[in-house]
Amino acid sequence: MENIQESLEKISLTEIAQTPFAYALYVITLVLVSVIMTERFDANTAKEDCSKKIEQLENMVKAERKEKDEVFNAYLIERSANLQIQKKVDSTAISRYKNR
Repeated sequence: MENIQESLEKISLTEIAQTPFAYALYVITLVLVSVIMTERFDANTAKEDCSKKIEQLENMVKAERKEKDEVFNAYLIERSANLQIQKKVDSTAISRYKNR
């Protein structure tokens, strides 16, 4: 262990940095960091796109529900009006029948 420690103390960091292995390690590290940063950027962009799409779909669902509610309310109004007309017709027919 002492021999390794002595060897390391004799070689300076600048000499180690000039070796092909150190340069290759630097290039690999640089490439990996850039790939990771690019992937994170792409993931954030995809996340924003998905959230916009979700919001758009939610708005579409709300609009469809509102339209269906309006149609259903119109149906209920028409049905109640038809029932009132039918009751009036029935009562008029009954009163005419009784008056004969």
